[in-house]
Amino acid sequence: MKKTKKVGGLTFLASIPALLILDILIVRNLIPLIIENPPFLLWWILGGSLLGVIFAPLFSEGRPYVFIHEVKHAIVSSLAGNKWKKMTVNADSGSFEYSYYKHTAHLNAFISLAPYWFPIISIPLWLLTLTNKNPEALRLAMGFALGLDLYMGIKDIGPHQTDLSTIRGGVKIAKSYIWLMITLVISLTILGGSLGLAGFKALGIGILRDLVFCARNLGFI
Repeated sequence: MKKTKKVGGLTFLASIPALLILDILIVRNLIPLIIENPPFLLWWILGGSLLGVIFAPLFSEGRPYVFIHEVKHAIVSSLAGNKWKKMTVNADSGSFEYSYYKHTAHLNAFISLAPYWFPIISIPLWLLTLTNKNPEALRLAMGFALGLDLYMGIKDIGPHQTDLSTIRGGVKIAKSYIWLMITLVISLTILGGSLGLAGFKALGIGILRDLVFCARNLGFI
């Protein structure tokens, strides 16, 4: 029996506490930003998300779903600087093969877990929010896309997935990373959909303020 090669190392493990801190900072600053603005800005996104989850099962079976899963592997692999080799898409399974280099080997765990959080449907709509012109239809569409992305990613999370079981540290470590990334995706979607570019600017200022506060209390500055 061929032994499955484990992926993940210090870089991947370090990303988990880093993501936890980032999520805490984002949520801490996101909540007051949302409260300070009209509640309907958020309701359009939440309503769209509910619709997305309801309709997601229609898109979560067969070759199209498997193709989306493998494309997520491929996109993150390309961002890491690796070379595509082969993609296989069947009705109920698929695979993506790539060549990696010594200087990109530490990123393999991120590539393995990409399909469970990468918001491939939502990202194009995120870009539209940077115009600061977010009509209700765009907020609804962002929520719908988020619902699709979340459902399609979360439905397959489990120990039966080799993407998770090959992570050094086990499935629990893999799930921790996935849920932290999902929290990040949800937070950024709510922020962008509700407040657009102005929201991202306000979030950045808030996070910077928190970091300066922590640095002063720890005696670094």
